[in-house]
Amino acid sequence: MTDITERLNIMQFGAVGDGTTDDSAALQSLLDAAPDAGGEAFIPAGDYLIDSSIAWPTNGGDGMNITLVGEGSAQLASGGTGIGGRYTGATVLRAGTGIGTDSILVLSPTQPGGVDPFWAGGLRNLAFARAAGSGKAILSNAILGGRMENCSFYGFGEDAVDIRGEIFFDTNLSGLLFDNSQLHIRTRVNGTVFDRFQFTRCNLSTAAFRMSGSGTPNDSGVGAILRGHTYDSNEAPSIEVVKATGLVVRDGYFEKVHEGSTDGFCIKVTGHASSSFQLNVLVEGCILDSNASTDIAFVEVNSSDILLSMRNCRISEQGGGNSYFTRFNSTTRCEVDWDTCGSSSNNGMTNIFLSTTTPPSGFTRLHTPSGVNTEE
Repeated sequence: MTDITERLNIMQFGAVGDGTTDDSAALQSLLDAAPDAGGEAFIPAGDYLIDSSIAWPTNGGDGMNITLVGEGSAQLASGGTGIGGRYTGATVLRAGTGIGTDSILVLSPTQPGGVDPFWAGGLRNLAFARAAGSGKAILSNAILGGRMENCSFYGFGEDAVDIRGEIFFDTNLSGLLFDNSQLHIRTRVNGTVFDRFQFTRCNLSTAAFRMSGSGTPNDSGVGAILRGHTYDSNEAPSIEVVKATGLVVRDGYFEKVHEGSTDGFCIKVTGHASSSFQLNVLVEGCILDSNASTDIAFVEVNSSDILLSMRNCRISEQGGGNSYFTRFNSTTRCEVDWDTCGSSSNNGMTNIFLSTTTPPSGFTRLHTPSGVNTEE
């Protein structure tokens, strides 16, 4: 790895990092000065106010593959209050009010030969934050070989990270923390692994992790793999996937989910409502713990033609409402496999059910675990 003293440093371009001086020009100059071969550009610990959107360099030169590297731990926020208190000793890129509704980083570099824009750079150890205004953290077109590692997003609300192009399987997205911030993916996901994400205190009108789909099976990709995610203390639902062809949620932990709302859910899936394009969903090794007093569903099935497999999942320590492994919304032509699922609690709970109602017409139950009520 390149020694830190040999990297480009934002301080070379006049950055201050005091939280009040606009460092937009310095950050843009840092990226524009990157060599054609890429490499790393260093941003030392500090609070960098960004009042204008920063455009990632274009391909054909000018550091298309550069990696922005921060200092300290952006992933592990402290227990303090405000941006300064939560990210002491870290590199913070703060959205200023001058940015309007735009994003701190726009990852849409143009390509030669008429190729659609895609991003292949890197972000590591960076804390993106917003204390005022309506700015967002990242707007990206397609991601091909891009890397986001050990970054956090604080206070942006919906569309904090807004990905509007295809995500390819060789993309590395790992160790990301979303604090009252949403990840919104609008189009294809081609077997990408979203590894070790945490979503906390998300007060949103839509899910914290949202794949909204683009309308046709050919535009939905082959699916996403969500591995080792944690969702806690969120007013919003956890995961919503629309019109994909595949979803895997593995080793997830859901605590205090959808607080303050009725009929909450951890995972909501909506397929193409077409027998030619079935949505395959695997939820494996996941735990729902300490939900609020209202009813909660582990998985909400929102359309027909969905094959859902829940393996080795547990519901424990729920509040005063009922807990369901599955909630059906006018669904037909579905199959659900509840294999080795069950409940675990010190309270001897009895209000845990496999499903909210009698399964809909066309439904096939492959396995039924013991010790859990089949229907309410």
